Amino acid sequence: MRFRRVLVVMTLLLVSVGSRADAQQETRSALLQRATTAYDDFDLARAARLARQAVDPALGPRDSAWTRGVHLLTQLLLESDRPAHAQLWARWALRLEPTMPLDSANFLARVVGTLRAARDSAARSASDAAVRESYVWPSATSTATDARFRLGQSTAPVRVLVRGVGVLSAGAGVTVEPGRYEIEVTADGFLPLRITREALPGVTTELSFLPLSAAAAAASLEPQARQRVEQGLVTLNVQRFGLPTRCAIGVLLDAQGRIAVSYESIRGADSLWIGGSTVAVGVAAWDRSANLAILSAGSSSATPLDAAPAPMAGQALFGLGRRDCDTFVEGRALVHEGPASAVSLTAPATGIEVAAPMVDFEGRFVGFYEGGVRVQTLDALAALNTTADANIAAGVLRRAREVAEAERQRFGVVVLSSAARGARIRVEPMEPWHWAALDTTAASPFTFAGPAGRYRVHLLATRAAAQSEVVTVAAGTRSRSTLSGRTAIASTGSAPTAQRERRRVPKWVWYTAAGVGVVAGIALSGSGGGDPPPAVIISVPNP
Repeated sequence: MRFRRVLVVMTLLLVSVGSRADAQQETRSALLQRATTAYDDFDLARAARLARQAVDPALGPRDSAWTRGVHLLTQLLLESDRPAHAQLWARWALRLEPTMPLDSANFLARVVGTLRAARDSAARSASDAAVRESYVWPSATSTATDARFRLGQSTAPVRVLVRGVGVLSAGAGVTVEPGRYEIEVTADGFLPLRITREALPGVTTELSFLPLSAAAAAASLEPQARQRVEQGLVTLNVQRFGLPTRCAIGVLLDAQGRIAVSYESIRGADSLWIGGSTVAVGVAAWDRSANLAILSAGSSSATPLDAAPAPMAGQALFGLGRRDCDTFVEGRALVHEGPASAVSLTAPATGIEVAAPMVDFEGRFVGFYEGGVRVQTLDALAALNTTADANIAAGVLRRAREVAEAERQRFGVVVLSSAARGARIRVEPMEPWHWAALDTTAASPFTFAGPAGRYRVHLLATRAAAQSEVVTVAAGTRSRSTLSGRTAIASTGSAPTAQRERRRVPKWVWYTAAGVGVVAGIALSGSGGGDPPPAVIISVPNP
């Protein structure tokens, strides 16, 4: 009897241990399957808890199963009439994975719409690069609805304020209502951080911070950093048909002579070569939409520039160029609190040209200046590098002229003139491969150099008839076009009018006619019956 009792206890213990092991080893896919079964059984509450468990980041990579779990959890919360919670979880998921694909084939339009709106409202900011988060997830059977923030280990003593809640101190953390919160982080000698985070029902979110030294907002590059940058930059000579040679600044990526450059800076070029050398540079890959190109110039003894981490709000960026293809010039701008996917500046960079490379305070490469308050990021550089690798390995390099011809952007020249005095001529681009800066105005005669294609040319002259015509620029050729500028009669007033000016009738004629009319009226009113009065004829000179 005692032996049987021991056997039963041991069996129960083994079953219990096995059950706990199974629960610990339960995969994301298995949880989603159980959630789907509960949904089919109309148990929405249990299905939502299982779906919540399935999106735990600790269960593995955020793959297609995780994406399916996010969609399912959103749908379950919407069907349970909890749209606020559905939006909250959707924003959290899209903040973690901004490029997560949306499945409109297998989920309701309302689900996809909620996720799409969450993507727009949960864009990562420049400060997110300095934040790390981890989670304490509830069990699949937990019905807890409170959310918690907890402070993790940071690289500096930080002060954390959760707006609307209070200070977040080390220790147990703080309990908050589920929702979205703005969090401000400060530390002595470091740049401040401002982030937005979701507090999830039943989940403890632990936040750790890696603030950036205040030196990142320096007024200028340190001499050592500037020296590294100058050694890692490459000055390119760019020749376009019909224009004098100009300079472009590239960034050396490796010792094999691979150079990153803004596509805009070499657009339409006939030839490229490194300053001080006669060796032509080949194009290994380019992406016009990403405004990037990778060139190949053979091996190089210069030191390549390292890539910078994502810049943060308040950080200074420095752009370098060459004045007259000779002296280095430096410009500075501050990073604005904006989306991490596209660096935004607080104000336009001064002292540098569009397409200049931008570096951080340590001289690490950030991207190319696109003008205004935009700096192009290097997100597209990795994919372009893969293409460049394959082309270099296969020995397939394009000449600059071949790239210009492939993009229909090789230059030609047209000389525009008019006989009208003081005429000005506006050239308006018409083709889809043209760009806005080609829209220019100059005094006649105007020698216009631009990429091949059609342009609408407007004659702007105050004493000439309005005139507009279409001219075509052919690649690698020089042509002429003359706008007649015929004199406009209406504008000059020098020609006679179509008919004589009407002669005025003297006033005494009108007074006489009026008086006779009054007399005639009296005569008529006093005649009564009988014979009609004699007719009164008023003669007025024909004007």
